[in-house]
Amino acid sequence: MLTIFSDIHLTDESTAVNVAPEAFEILFNEIQNNANLKNAKEIRIIMLGDIFDLVRTDYWLKLPIDERPWNGELDINTGMNKNQKIEMHFCEILKNILKTASGNSFVNMLNSIKNKDLKIPVVVTYVVGNHDRAFNNFVSIKKILQEKLNNVDSIEFVNSYYNEQYSVLCRHGNEYDKNNYGFDLYNVLLEESGKEKNKDLFNKNIFNVITIGEVVTCELMSGLIYRVNKELNDKEFTKLLMDVNNVRPMLNVFSWLYWYGQTLNSTKKSVLMKSFAESLEAVVESDLAKKWTMIANPWLLKWDLIDIFRILLSLIKGKEFDEVSKYLEIAKWIEKIIPDKDYCLIAAQNEWEDVKYKNIQYVFYGHTHESRNNFFQGNTNNTVKMYINTGTYLPYIIQAEDRNGFAESYQMTLAFVYSKDEDTRGTKNKINPSIDLWNGIKRKLYN
Repeated sequence: MLTIFSDIHLTDESTAVNVAPEAFEILFNEIQNNANLKNAKEIRIIMLGDIFDLVRTDYWLKLPIDERPWNGELDINTGMNKNQKIEMHFCEILKNILKTASGNSFVNMLNSIKNKDLKIPVVVTYVVGNHDRAFNNFVSIKKILQEKLNNVDSIEFVNSYYNEQYSVLCRHGNEYDKNNYGFDLYNVLLEESGKEKNKDLFNKNIFNVITIGEVVTCELMSGLIYRVNKELNDKEFTKLLMDVNNVRPMLNVFSWLYWYGQTLNSTKKSVLMKSFAESLEAVVESDLAKKWTMIANPWLLKWDLIDIFRILLSLIKGKEFDEVSKYLEIAKWIEKIIPDKDYCLIAAQNEWEDVKYKNIQYVFYGHTHESRNNFFQGNTNNTVKMYINTGTYLPYIIQAEDRNGFAESYQMTLAFVYSKDEDTRGTKNKINPSIDLWNGIKRKLYN
């Protein structure tokens, strides 16, 4: 039995609110019940990326600039700061995450699955995403988690997971997101070192390459919260502002901040505006951002995300909140010129073109935070070609259809896949892997 989930984004809680520990009680009960009811031969936990968020924190912001992963002398293989302290800092961040109530509850949940009544193997497969990319870069970080997960049979770290028995292919999904996958930057680095360009999208070395998405997450999103908190020391306001992390798609953050900011008093508006401009400047002035601009994006007339950020910064720097309302239209224009496509949906449909995967039925991604399932093909022998996105356990904030406001909901996706020897009760002519997929949405204001 496979249990698949993604995008929990457990943090040290300095700039984000973690998933409630109770969520892992629900997950534990579902795993136990399904294993017993479906006669599971094994339990394989597929953690489909962005489980531990090693960049969404103010830890990096309290360090000298040259000790951050996206500044200093950049490694020609990874684009990451060569400073030897970087590894130690990543380790400290993971340790801090594991000390939180949610981090501790999550690890305890995984360690509790294997007990005296359940005598089947329990294996953890960690498909590394973009917010936890450092697991690919440093063995020491892996060891910290391996030592914590002391009651599972094994834990492996991979970039994708393919299993013919279960008829599945699992990826995080950032491979198809230009700002969160280092394919283009890797080729820039190769050219600079006098090597030939890489044509393989899934070259294992690319998964080690840092991206501009990590800089935006820390310097802009966490930076905004960090600076506001320093200026105001208002814990309630800061916690509300942490919702900025859950706005999707990311470029809608500008509109969300203005929408939310209109409810604030003049002091908070001023601090919010100043903090946002300073955080935006920290992104565009980072050494990785300067390298990132060497990547050409033809569909944006050779503009990239950093070019857009620089334009926005030039318009808002030194302005008060109420002065920039006219620039909101520019933010909306930016949102419009970038194609509003679900790149993971498009990519999933193309997975079957690879001869290796032509017979699989289920493609799983995460990354976008939007849970969904799509059938691309159905056959008379009851086989299918199906795409499943495992969404997130975090709040999901999207722009309302009227384009004037935003709405928030809590989401949770549970996905289970059973081999032909499992889940056989009441099944006619059992030949295909079966799946259980549960998508839950909750609208509630929590303390």
